[in-house]
Amino acid sequence: MSENAAMHETKGYINTADGKLYYESKGTGLTVILLHGNGEDMSAMKSCARVLTGMKFRSLLIDSRAHGRSVLKKEAFKKKNTSVEMAEDVRAVMKGLDIEKAIILGFSDGANTALEFAAAYPCMTEAVIAISPNAEPGGLIWPVLFAAGLRLKLTEMELKNVRAGSQAEAELKKKKLRLGLLTDSPHFSEEKLESIRCPVLILSGSSDIIKRKHTEWIGKHIEKARVVIIKGSSHLGFLYKRHKYMPYITSFISRIRADFCARRNIAFL
Repeated sequence: MSENAAMHETKGYINTADGKLYYESKGTGLTVILLHGNGEDMSAMKSCARVLTGMKFRSLLIDSRAHGRSVLKKEAFKKKNTSVEMAEDVRAVMKGLDIEKAIILGFSDGANTALEFAAAYPCMTEAVIAISPNAEPGGLIWPVLFAAGLRLKLTEMELKNVRAGSQAEAELKKKKLRLGLLTDSPHFSEEKLESIRCPVLILSGSSDIIKRKHTEWIGKHIEKARVVIIKGSSHLGFLYKRHKYMPYITSFISRIRADFCARRNIAFL
């Protein structure tokens, strides 16, 4: 089944190298994969998905590893969680659902994953919408990075004092992976960013926890990137002031679909 013949609504699990990911898919047409931020689950992206489904896109929501209803194997807790592994998870879901190409829309760590995926799998990426991404941990303002590092150390201390095999231990292990994702990932070189050839829309808040210069640096090194700074918005603005972001997203994504249809000689998806 291709993205053009997607079922109206499906949900379930897709096996990956490190476990299984929970997904929900709704609608038909060109697929948009929505990736939530750190510490969230797919519910954070559902209102955005509803808009896109209403525009006759297929919206595919994923609970990222160590988040929501997704499940990790025991061995996966022994290694660091990075945007590289997260991108491989997206590939596994696309392969499992027989999706050849998609638009990847991500928020925060989901945006980092979207860019990572576009660099690794250009033939599977139609376009990227990256909301508040960072290319290095140092792209975060220092109080946020410091707090994440402190929380990670405290979590590691807590892990030493819980019963092995308990639910508390399992939750702390997932928390450790999520915090490690903030402190140790991503790592985009100029060369990796320059390898992204698809159209990219980068949105960031004027009071974001991502440094303004860092956001502009990312856009500078992606050939087809457009950077938009949303005035009066913080890092969480996409979640709580979505009306400021959606006009940019819907305009961009409509152009991408028009180009997609023109290349394939399709009247409309």
